[in-house]
Amino acid sequence: MAKHKSLLLGNKATGSIGGNICFTTWKGIGIVKEKPEPANPKTVAQMAIRNAFSGIVDEWHDLDRTIDDSDAYDVLAGRQSKPMSGFNVFMSIYMDVHVSTNTLAYLVDGSATRVTTTVTVAATASEDIQYKAIVYNKNHVPVAEDTDTAAAGVLSIAVTVPASVTEGYAVIIADAVGNGGKSGLYSFD
Repeated sequence: MAKHKSLLLGNKATGSIGGNICFTTWKGIGIVKEKPEPANPKTVAQMAIRNAFSGIVDEWHDLDRTIDDSDAYDVLAGRQSKPMSGFNVFMSIYMDVHVSTNTLAYLVDGSATRVTTTVTVAATASEDIQYKAIVYNKNHVPVAEDTDTAAAGVLSIAVTVPASVTEGYAVIIADAVGNGGKSGLYSFD
């Protein structure tokens, strides 16, 4: 490691040249050093996380996932405390599920439709387990919920809502021990 002070580079030069030399600062002093080689230990735990990440990315790109599914995650992303895309929300949900439960319950081809005071929330589920549908009014206040079990991948939950709820959103959440997953927010009117 060497100090540098050059009119050409200045005292605050950063970056690398030729892939081998790295310019940085340390306590305000310009330093030139060999570019560090990032560690990649490829531990079993690290490889499990990388494989899960790759699998979840593949699931996002599943051909059965519709534009409505992607849009529903974008709506959910808009409700987050920090700026995120629908893809980021999807990855965050399912990486958390992978780390905590190891059984991922994916939902695709989802929808929410309202007829009088019933909102039917439907999707194709990867696991035949119990799911909960939560219905929100247009101000994102929860107004009703109900549960049902997917059969042969088909999930349809009828939720009775107050007559005043004419438009809003619905979400599906895996509601079985040892399983996890969550849809985006499907809108209805």
